[in-house]
Amino acid sequence: MMKQFQSNSYLFGGNAPYVEELYESYLDNPGSVPEKWRAYFDALQVVPAADGSAAARDVPHAPVVESFALRAKDGTLRPQGGSTVDLSVARKQVFVQQLIAAYRFLLSRGVTPERLVVGGDSAGGHLALMLLSHLRALELPIYDGDLEAAEG
Repeated sequence: MMKQFQSNSYLFGGNAPYVEELYESYLDNPGSVPEKWRAYFDALQVVPAADGSAAARDVPHAPVVESFALRAKDGTLRPQGGSTVDLSVARKQVFVQQLIAAYRFLLSRGVTPERLVVGGDSAGGHLALMLLSHLRALELPIYDGDLEAAEG
């Protein structure tokens, strides 16, 4: 566990803004970053999309973030009148999509389904079940071993 943490801990914490800036530069022009980082970022480009479609090359994030910031400032991000958007359902859908993307990422890195544990209680349990349901629907490999339920 510690070895795994040490193998990628440089990507987080105080280094995160630096790595994000490097990645933005890479997305804009792959030749603008050192070879070692280019190889690392190239490997990220083969991760399948969260919706099950073929992997597509990532796009620079800065223009997207800037666009949302401008729309928020202008007030155009607010739901229009008559819209009955249930934000809690939308959040859950986003969480499940993020979990699917993380699951696919782990599989792409060679982690076998037998080594992955999905669980939670209350709302987390619901998300865990939704994740497993979506993984089955997407025909992703999952471990069909023992299922345990704990009462607390």
